[in-house]
Formats: sequence, structure tokens, C-alpha cells
Amino acid sequence: KLCLIYLLHWEGKYKIHFVSGGIEIYYVVSYGWFAETNRKFPVTIDPTFIIGTATLNLAGLWDGYYVDTRKQNIYLASDFTGGGMVNGDIITALAIYCSSYGCGPALQTGLKIRMQNTASGTFGTTNFTNAGYTNNYSGSQTINGAAWYNQVFSTNYTFNSAQNIIVDYAMDMTFFNCGASHNYFYGWSTGVNRSITSNNLGDIGDPQTLVSGGFSVNLPYTQVTYSLG
Repeated sequence: KLCLIYLLHWEGKYKIHFVSGGIEIYYVVSYGWFAETNRKFPVTIDPTFIIGTATLNLAGLWDGYYVDTRKQNIYLASDFTGGGMVNGDIITALAIYCSSYGCGPALQTGLKIRMQNTASGTFGTTNFTNAGYTNNYSGSQTINGAAWYNQVFSTNYTFNSAQNIIVDYAMDMTFFNCGASHNYFYGWSTGVNRSITSNNLGDIGDPQTLVSGGFSVNLPYTQVTYSLG
């Protein structure tokens, strides 16, 4: 016996069709969603895209050469719309790529990602922005080779296409675990001060409370996963 089940979604509905030997799932959306000016085809469910280019190695992020790290970055709205996102779409995960594997397997703990909107396209001072965030990810990663390391959000982030986004990465450990070697991550140069960075060889406490760091023009090479808004 065949059965059809409809599940409502913000912009449409899922249709689940039980067939012999399995299940067929259809997603039905409105014509308006398809007609969005920034919509890219073919359309995929929970699509991904990449911001930046893999042109340089970044120290820090989830790099066990350090104990505590923080990297606060401004991504432009155009970085996201250029990947196919439109206003109201939902960011569900961010991934960074380990480009040079110097030690491990290394368990990096105390990892956090938080985000907030901003009207700024660059940082004017080296002072970190410490308030106003949505806490999106908290966890750990075992770095064991050159690969993407994906952080699936516990709290998703709704994209506002009229605003840029500050993405704040922090790693809070007690001891380093890579000795004299680094686990570098791919990055790319924006040419302007779109990042503030602090990499620390000792335990400084919670890096998310740091007052200031140093300017950087380099951002992490980032894979974004999102769902339809």
C-alpha cells in the first residue's frame, strides 16, 4: 500500500512517498522562491558553497601549536549571496580546511563559533567585538589530516542580506598538543583589515573575553552549509 505524507516548511512542503523497497522524498517550493534574482541552479537541498580561495596557510584557528586562539572575521553579505544565498536563508554549519598537517591526531577542545550582523566592512581598531553574538557552535575536533573540518551548528543563523557578518572563532585549551609543528588551515587575502587575530602559546583563560589582538587581512577559506529560509 502506498502512502503520501506532507510536511510543511517555511517556503514549501516535503512529500514522503513510501514505495516498494524504500522511500521517495520530494520538496515542493513556491514559484517565488525559484524566481529570486540570486537563485542559482541546479537547486540542491542543504547546499554548500565556498568563500575565498585556498591561497595561503593560516596559523591559529584549530591549530594545536597554540593553547588559546581567537580569530574574528568580517564576511561581506556579497560573500554569501555570491554563493547563492538569499535573505532569510539559514546557515547551519561552517567548515575550515586543514592545509598542512604537522601533528596528530590532535584533539582540539574548547572550540567555539559565534556570529553577529554588522554594517562595517572592515575593522577600524584592533579591539575585539565581545558582545551581541549568537552562540552557534561549541565542541571539539580531532585533526588527523588535510581535509575539511565541519562544525555543525547547535544554533543556526538566519542570513540578513542587508548586513555583513562577524564570524568569531575561538579555541580554549589548557595545554598545546602539537609541540614544534603546526596544523595550518587554508586562507585567503582580502587586502583590507577584515580580521583581528590573537594566537597564544600559554593558557590565557577564555579567549572570547580578550580585549584586543592584531590586524589581519587574511580570512579562513570557508565552506558554508545552509538551508532554505
